[in-house]
Amino acid sequence: MCPPCCSSDGLSVTLFFSLVPPKFTQIPARVSVVCPGQSKVFECQVTGTPEIDIYWFKEGSEISPTDHYKMAFVNSVATLEVCGAEVKHSGLYYCEARNEAGSESCSMELKVKGVLNVHCARITRALNSKQWFPSNKDSLKIQAAQTEDEGEYVFEVVNYISSCTCKVKLISNLCLGVLLATEQVIAPSFIKPLVDMHEILGSFVQICCKISGSLPISVEWKKDGTKISSGLKHKLIQQDNSVSIEIEQLERSDAGLYSCKLTNAAGSCECSGSIVVKGQTLLFLTRLDDAELMTGPTCLIGLDGLSCFLELYSVGVTQSGVYSCQVSNDAGSVHCSANLTVKEPPYFTESLEPMEVTAGDAVCLKCQVAGTPEIKVSWFKADGKVRSSPTCKLEYTKGVACLKLSKATKSDIGEYTCKAENRIGSASSSCRLNVLGKTSFPEYCVYTFSIGSSAVFECEVSPSTAVTSWMKDDSNLRESPKHKFTSDGKDRKLNIIDVQLSDTGEYTCVAKNAGKEISCTAKLIVEDVPGPVKNLQVTDTADGEISLAWEEPESDGGSKVIGYVVERRDEKRKTWTLATDHAESPEYTVTGLQKESKYLFRVCARNRVGSGPTVSGLKYGTKYNYRVFAENAAGVSEPSNIIGPLLADDPHGEINDVFSLGFCISSQSSTKAGTLTPLSLLQLVQALT
Repeated sequence: MCPPCCSSDGLSVTLFFSLVPPKFTQIPARVSVVCPGQSKVFECQVTGTPEIDIYWFKEGSEISPTDHYKMAFVNSVATLEVCGAEVKHSGLYYCEARNEAGSESCSMELKVKGVLNVHCARITRALNSKQWFPSNKDSLKIQAAQTEDEGEYVFEVVNYISSCTCKVKLISNLCLGVLLATEQVIAPSFIKPLVDMHEILGSFVQICCKISGSLPISVEWKKDGTKISSGLKHKLIQQDNSVSIEIEQLERSDAGLYSCKLTNAAGSCECSGSIVVKGQTLLFLTRLDDAELMTGPTCLIGLDGLSCFLELYSVGVTQSGVYSCQVSNDAGSVHCSANLTVKEPPYFTESLEPMEVTAGDAVCLKCQVAGTPEIKVSWFKADGKVRSSPTCKLEYTKGVACLKLSKATKSDIGEYTCKAENRIGSASSSCRLNVLGKTSFPEYCVYTFSIGSSAVFECEVSPSTAVTSWMKDDSNLRESPKHKFTSDGKDRKLNIIDVQLSDTGEYTCVAKNAGKEISCTAKLIVEDVPGPVKNLQVTDTADGEISLAWEEPESDGGSKVIGYVVERRDEKRKTWTLATDHAESPEYTVTGLQKESKYLFRVCARNRVGSGPTVSGLKYGTKYNYRVFAENAAGVSEPSNIIGPLLADDPHGEINDVFSLGFCISSQSSTKAGTLTPLSLLQLVQALT
């Protein structure tokens, strides 16, 4: 680390010191054994740069102070006291010391065991016996011992605390007893497993992990699944509770996945970590040396009596640095130094660029400034200085100046200037902001046209350079004799020639400009006159009047029926007389008729487009000629040959020919004229099928 420099009269002094990581100079014994109820104190002496923090762990979990655990760190000695030890306190403990420079740890094992009395089994000889006999003492009797019975026999005793074994070796009738106590075996585990590493090509690398578990522990290292052995390339180290691989000089081929496997009598475990080799750090092959200044075009060295001076011409930032003056004579030499700082005015490393946006878009005018701090940045527009507001934000961070508009409008059009100033001078950069009109359309509209007319859809787009296309019910329309497209400046038109019912639908104009898209939609409804009314008949007659009734037309032509037109004609005349043109329901009584006169009647439905075709009633006792049409979903057939003349009151019998036409007589009386109702086309088809 380096503290601030101390300076006096142009001289500067810099002090350097380095941090020393913690190191244990004294650690407890590897294994400690106590009886239940006893206490055990572990002491570790640590050196290193303060402040040092001490942490205690048991089986990988950090220990906190309790009634059973007391901790202290005084005079560089870390202590852990296990009070009133119990069997559950057995295990592997380790102490870790940390400071800013690094960390170090050491481990120790505590065993809490009770007293176990074990008596060695005795070997005796007995006749006709070769089995275990139950008794207060376990024993093994070998009948007629032979030479091949020589060897080592093991007797094991186990309780809830621990286990012990007794070994007896039988050699030439000599019984030797040895009492061995077996230890509790703890499976290996990783306190600090391997981690992924990024190292520099050619550097020294140590791949290390901290372990715990009962010894002996075997360690196996692998790289990308291949076993690693200790040699010139890799140095395998196992010390205390650390295992590691050292690579003296890292090569690109050393990159890969490394794994470490631990094994002892209780089990095994494994961890892995990768190494990524980065490019080599840049080094100076040739270092700069101090140079002596000589008088020349850029500087002048002079001596005036006892004063010497150095004049620099046209100085720039590159002339900044520490200048030293050395004076020598036969008695020795002295020197002094001065630091020269060259300040420079602001300048733009990235200037403002012209910008064109659409109204409503966010805007960011940005430029980059360099120069000697402190630099003050201001923004100007033709009408004066620009200031921050809810819609305009001015920012200057790390040499980058920004003017941000949340939503551009026409009033924002103009030339913007960024001015940078410091104590040395100033600089400016300018650009023009142009705000295009936002492409817009009217709201959703519904237009109604009658059959045979021309429908025109018209909209205005801004700017006029916007590209437009037309769609009907989400399908693209192409220009044709039926559909005509017109573009004139900002005006866009779609003309539909000879409108038919099939032209009903939604029409959309899509405009694209500067990578943005907008659309508007209008609906076309095609209307026609209503269809013919059905089943016109005389319902009643009275003195000078006749009541008529009929059924509504099957089609209203796309517009609501607003009334019915009823006409009458004397059979002796050729002209029709209007009885009414505003019958509101499908029935009407015609008045003002002359006695002993014969009349014809016809009725049509009316909507706002006009009146539909008329349907006349048939006159009783009159002969008529008929033609028959057939209709299905595909259309209407050609007409049949003329049938007739037929008398309206003739009975025609059964229908034997598909082109015959029958009539329904609604009523027939000697006192009233019977009325005939012609079958509708649908009724006719059903009757003939």
